[in-house]
Amino acid sequence: MDLFPQGVGAARRPVGSAASLTAPDVRAQRFAVTKFREGYAQPDVDAFLDRVARSLDGTGRRLTPLEVLSSRFAAVKFKEGYDVEQVDDFLDRVVAALEARAGGAAVEASSAAAPASAPAAGPAWGLRETSQRLQLATAQALDADRLTVRTADGRVLGVVGLEATRDGVTLVVG
Repeated sequence: MDLFPQGVGAARRPVGSAASLTAPDVRAQRFAVTKFREGYAQPDVDAFLDRVARSLDGTGRRLTPLEVLSSRFAAVKFKEGYDVEQVDDFLDRVVAALEARAGGAAVEASSAAAPASAPAAGPAWGLRETSQRLQLATAQALDADRLTVRTADGRVLGVVGLEATRDGVTLVVG
């Protein structure tokens, strides 16, 4: 289900694995051109894909999956634009590639009964990383408005508060 109407910048959900997506793949990507039906403005898409390619090859600022999911392009009709579905599908691959490079674990933002996978083992995330992942998960959760924490023993506890400390932020669960 898309959050926004087509042509305004449809919400995208990552699909499949695209860990092998490279900057040359992005630069070589071509889309069908539309003229009499709505499409994305070609200069907008081209400029964004250039940012993606520079992010992937390390010559530009690193993009996050949230930035890709939040991307918007002007809609055009009766002039040449890129096929909306093809662009959105390709950006799904970009999001999957960025998530794979970042470790792929997502913060669980769910409705009461939504299942979630356990987070990947590894070092604790910093505040910035957690915030970005929480924003991405919130966008994917659509209407859900509940934040839970899955403990190491598998229990799921609701977040009832947070505390700012000298060492960071602590979620209070109960």
